[in-house]
Amino acid sequence: MAQIHKIVDFALTLKIYAKRIVFWLLRTLIEHSFLMSLSLFWIIKINHGIFLLHQVLFPISLEITDDSLKLKFFRSNIVRI
Repeated sequence: MAQIHKIVDFALTLKIYAKRIVFWLLRTLIEHSFLMSLSLFWIIKINHGIFLLHQVLFPISLEITDDSLKLKFFRSNIVRI
């Protein structure tokens, strides 16, 4: 049971850190005025693109049922614990 918690914690931590890195990169670009010259439309498009890229690279979801715990990686492979 302890190994299950370690796997779940690792997967969720990985997802949290991936989100933090993506949003830190976006914030850094905005702060350095790279995106400030672009229109609001393109800023939204770039932000949406980064969000979609994050969903493709790190699509980890956790599903808890009465009899099992499922970690979904890459939307098709399911690891049942």
